[in-house]
Amino acid sequence: MVDIGQAIEEIQRSVSSAEAFKVFCNAVEKYGYDKVCFTLMTDHPALGLQAFHGFATSYPDDWMSHYTAQDYYSFDPVVYRCFQSPAPFFWDDAVAAQGRDPASDETALVTSEKMMREAGDAGLADGIGVPFVSMCGELSAVGLSRERREPERNYHELAEVALLGNAFYDKFLSFYGSSAVPHMTDRERDVLAWSAEGKTDAEIAIILGVSSATIRFHWNNIFKKMQVSSKVLATCMAIRLGVISVQKPAA
Repeated sequence: MVDIGQAIEEIQRSVSSAEAFKVFCNAVEKYGYDKVCFTLMTDHPALGLQAFHGFATSYPDDWMSHYTAQDYYSFDPVVYRCFQSPAPFFWDDAVAAQGRDPASDETALVTSEKMMREAGDAGLADGIGVPFVSMCGELSAVGLSRERREPERNYHELAEVALLGNAFYDKFLSFYGSSAVPHMTDRERDVLAWSAEGKTDAEIAIILGVSSATIRFHWNNIFKKMQVSSKVLATCMAIRLGVISVQKPAA
């Protein structure tokens, strides 16, 4: 079992984006995903970076070269799925979604299927995608892969991997600009701290003895102060900036 809190702390203690990526890779390898690729899917003018496939990657070099030479990025169902929704997903769902899209022509689908077969032969048979969208609308993502396909989908692991991915992404952003520590009320810190413990809004409302509407009110204020639109990213930022710790708060 992966200690999520400890893994996030290790990511946040990293002194470079390369170290943060390495720590992230080590954490997700415990779930069986031994290969990771971080891609800037659009230009990131806010960071002064251009779109780049494999900005950081542990994928095989020969596969990356082949993928680029064949222009597979234009046909990749994982890439396609990242542009459709910011939610984390299994690769099989991305393949199915592309196949159902009436805008996908037959040539593109054939190339996509060929690419996925070759990826499997290269040791990238099964995987997860975790997209990230910045406040400026810049899109990036991590793709995690393993050699063998698993017949059952573990959605709990998907959620945990997505949390770790967002922790890495937040740390990555931190190396391209300084973040001021926003002032949080005690109640807002409580909401963030319980969120870091994996509690849902409904569970947090019960713990704090307030309504779910009140929890949503606190989240809206947190989003405005941190200039984010994701609870996961807000929680990761709160940990990195020292607004909260990963230790459970008093009930």
